[in-house]
Amino acid sequence: MEIWQNRSPYLEVEQIGRTALVRFCSSQLIESEAVEGIGRKLSTLVEKSGAVDLLLNAAPVEQVSSALIGLLVRLQTQVQVRGGQVAFCNVQPRLFEQLERLRLHTFFPIYRDEEEARQALG
Repeated sequence: MEIWQNRSPYLEVEQIGRTALVRFCSSQLIESEAVEGIGRKLSTLVEKSGAVDLLLNAAPVEQVSSALIGLLVRLQTQVQVRGGQVAFCNVQPRLFEQLERLRLHTFFPIYRDEEEARQALG
C-alpha cells in the first residue's frame, strides 16, 4: 500500500492506497487566495496522484465560499469519471447547514469521522 504526505498552508494531504485524505487547516475558507491555493492543490492531486477517492476532513471548517463549493462540485465530477468520489467527514454543524441549504449533503457522502469514511470508501 502506497502512502505519501504533502502539506500547504490550507490543507494537508496523505494518500493511502486509492484514497487521498485531505485535512483542511483553517476554519474559514472564504478568501480568494485560499480557494485558489486549494483548487490548485486538489486539481493536481486528482490529475497526478493516482488517488481514486478524495476524503475531505473538514474538522476545523465552519464556513466555505461559494467559489470553493463550485470547485468541489467540479472536482466530484472529475473524480466520478475515474470511478471514485469526493466525500466529507468531521463536518461541523455550521458547514453542514451550508451544504444542506445548497442540497449538497445529497451530492457528497458525509461521514461521521475518518474511520467510518475509510471503511465506506474501501
